[in-house]
Amino acid sequence: MSTDGGLRKTFRSRLPQVHWTTIETGIVERGVPDMHGTWKGSSFWIENKRARGLEISLRPAQIGWLVRNARSGGKAFVAVRKKDVLWIFRGQDARMLAREGLAGAGAGLPGAGWQWAGGPGQWPWPAILRILAGQ
Repeated sequence: MSTDGGLRKTFRSRLPQVHWTTIETGIVERGVPDMHGTWKGSSFWIENKRARGLEISLRPAQIGWLVRNARSGGKAFVAVRKKDVLWIFRGQDARMLAREGLAGAGAGLPGAGWQWAGGPGQWPWPAILRILAGQ
C-alpha cells in the first residue's frame, strides 16, 4: 500500500462527482496538501496519510500550511487510513495529530475527528463528502 494508504485513488473513485486536482508542489511551496476538491461551490483540501502503528507522520511544513489555512477560513483535512479504518481530522488539529497520533484520537481529545471501519466499500461516502464540503 502506498504512503498515502491508497486514499488519493480511493477518494477519486468513490467521490467522482467532486472536481479533484492532485497537488505535487514539493519545490514550489512546501506543505500543500495532496488533493484539492470542489463540489457544489465548496472548496477543500485533503492531506492523505497511512498510519504506521498509532503514529501519523506530518512534516512541520504540512502542519504550518494546515493551521494557516484554517486561520484564514479555509477548509482542509487530514485523512488517515490504518488498514480498513478511515479517520478524518480538521486541518486545524494537525499539531495534535502529529503529537498524539491515533492514540490521541482514541482518547477523545479535541479535534478527534471522524472514524469509520470496514474498508472503502463500507465507509459512508455521502456523509464523508458532506463533512469535506462543510454541508
